[in-house]
Amino acid sequence: CLKTFDELCHVVPGGRRCVAALSGDTVPPLAALGAEVEIVGLQGTRREPVAGIRSKDGAHPLTLGPSDIVVAIHIPGSPERRLAAYEKWAPRKSVDFPQVSVAIVCDRDSADRISHLEIVVGALGPRPKSIRKLDQFMGDPITDSLAEAVSAQVVKQVQHLPNVLGEPTYRQRVLGVLVKRRLASWG
Repeated sequence: CLKTFDELCHVVPGGRRCVAALSGDTVPPLAALGAEVEIVGLQGTRREPVAGIRSKDGAHPLTLGPSDIVVAIHIPGSPERRLAAYEKWAPRKSVDFPQVSVAIVCDRDSADRISHLEIVVGALGPRPKSIRKLDQFMGDPITDSLAEAVSAQVVKQVQHLPNVLGEPTYRQRVLGVLVKRRLASWG
């Protein structure tokens, strides 16, 4: 948290709840892959989606109970024609917390057309954000114009929080560029 011992929140000035950005590099890719965590607690063993154990409260980012322990991460098997990537942007090498992060998973059929597309964005708030309305791209080949359209869909759904380390509008543009470049490289 950037405010540490102060009362002034630099992310959401005047906010009543902590919304410290998710700075971890593993949650967006695991969420995009459909991973689940196995949790053991007093009520027994259960499995939940990786993103499901993240709360909206940055001061208490996990929904785990006091006796819960994560004992395993289960990642579903990958189809043969899967492409997956994690992209992040951090302005300084000395502090590598992402100011923008995105995980992209794209399954293709035998004709190289999209059969499944999952995009999860991190570094926006305490939880990763799954991008919706990607089913409109199913059955399409990966082209530069598709990369542009998917990028626009991602940027439209994402609102970056104000942050002392990066202007929200710039971070949104960087996100769009990361998505567009990665998808175009797969075309």
